[in-house]
Formats: sequence, C-alpha cells, structure tokens
Amino acid sequence: MAPPKRKTVLLVEDDPAIRRLVHKHLTSLDVDILEVADARSALSRLSEVAPDLVCMDIVLPESNGYALCEHIRKTPRLQKVPILIISARNSIVDRAYAEEVGLTHYLSKPFTRAELLRLAGGLLNPEPQASHET
Repeated sequence: MAPPKRKTVLLVEDDPAIRRLVHKHLTSLDVDILEVADARSALSRLSEVAPDLVCMDIVLPESNGYALCEHIRKTPRLQKVPILIISARNSIVDRAYAEEVGLTHYLSKPFTRAELLRLAGGLLNPEPQASHET
C-alpha cells in the first residue's frame, strides 16, 4: 500500500520574518509548504495546485487577502480549501469582512506557536463528524 500523500499548505505572507516564522512552526505538522509573498504569486500557485490549507495575511502586495479569499471561494476546485487568515488587522470590521468573503479561521498577530499549530492542525486534520442517529 502506498504511503498517504503529504498535505500541502500555501503560505501567503509578504513579511519575510513572519513567513519564516510561520514556515518554521508549520514544519512540525509534517506538511509540504509552498511560500509566496504576494497575491499575484498566490493566484499563480492556486492555478497549479489545490492546497489542503491556505494561510495568508490580509495586507498583501498586488491585492489583498480579502480578494484572494473571494477568488478561492468562487473557484469550484478550491471552494472547500480551508483558509486561515493570520493578520495584525484585528478590528471587528476586518474580522467580519473576512468571514463574509469566506475565511475558515482568523488568527491575530502576534500569535503563539501553540495557537498556530492548533488551528492549522485542526484545519488539516478535521475531526470526523459524529453520527446523530437514534
């Protein structure tokens, strides 16, 4: 039997230090990580691969995380891909708009390694839904 396919995370972050930090933390989940620094590069990668998770900032060169999130939700083969927004923009308006365009979870900067791994790990390996049969 073939080993299970490794899961893939698309990491979209323009700040190199944050990108390195998130990458370092995500490696403990035993995933392949594709890194891009702007929305245009993210769209290009998404045309090539359907990742198992997208982790992205809201503020990005070329566009923004909201538009990227909308694109993912409007693309049939990507619609079910979980989206974890990691952002320092923490207003109620930012969070509400992110929910409106289809994010799965919102993680505020600064964040802890444990928070990131809990959310990303849960999105990559969701618990099966319990049966409610009577």
